[in-house]
Amino acid sequence: MATANTYHVRLWDASGHRLRGRIDSGAVTNPDCVAFSPDGRSLATGSGDNDGAVQLWDVSGFD
Repeated sequence: MATANTYHVRLWDASGHRLRGRIDSGAVTNPDCVAFSPDGRSLATGSGDNDGAVQLWDVSGFD
């Protein structure tokens, strides 16, 4: 599971309610959407702000 705020995206272990990691939001300031790839190895963050930026992250190392 992933949650986002203005500056960070947090990755959570939903079954154990444990923080798996945190990444800076990068080019997407104030991300308002996050989505995992079907295999769970990539995460997309997006912003509905004026620039409409999208960034892809490799999250396979956050186990």
